[in-house]
Amino acid sequence: MNLDDAISSFLNSFVGKSYTVDEILTELLSGPMLTGAAYLSVVWFLWFKNSDARDRVRLLIGVATAVAAALLGLALQLSLPFHARPLYDAALHLKWASRIGPGTLSHRSSFPSDHATIWFGLATVIFLHHRKIGAVAFVWTAILCACRVALGFHYASDIAGSAALGIIAVALSQRIPVTVRASTLLTLILEQRQAAFYLAAFLMSYELSVFFADFQEIVEMLMHKRIA
Repeated sequence: MNLDDAISSFLNSFVGKSYTVDEILTELLSGPMLTGAAYLSVVWFLWFKNSDARDRVRLLIGVATAVAAALLGLALQLSLPFHARPLYDAALHLKWASRIGPGTLSHRSSFPSDHATIWFGLATVIFLHHRKIGAVAFVWTAILCACRVALGFHYASDIAGSAALGIIAVALSQRIPVTVRASTLLTLILEQRQAAFYLAAFLMSYELSVFFADFQEIVEMLMHKRIA
């Protein structure tokens, strides 16, 4: 048994023994309050904690890069050779959590994980703007991703590769020099179009907190395939 299989089997050994444990794992898998909303709440905290225009521009660039990295991960997931999720590897004999229905994500490749990519990307944004909170964000992200491994949705190597994608992309984006023009433009928008800016920011924050579920449903209807 290779390391990936060993990790999947070990973490999955906690599944199916308790309905409460299964409920917690499933909620950590997809509950927006504990996933997307948690990260975005911290991002908003950092936004209002520091009113410096350049830092705010960097924060916007970081979040946008995390989203872009997740979209790239999704594109890779759809274009790379299919890699079945560990839950569907009969040789591993993984147990199913009570709320996970048969066939869930069976048609989607396990690598890379778009969720892990954006979570680690956002954790990196937070860390680069506030080290202590960022460290907590990384620990929380590791817990969330461990839940995905335990439930059989990803191998540990899927998470590692996705984490690298999100972290590297955001770290590089934060090295982009923020010009005076960019910071001046943001200041001007906040002065003259503050209401419109925060309206758009709220809508995007909501969609990001639920991992663009509404857009995914539209794509699903158009392409007749589920995007998760």
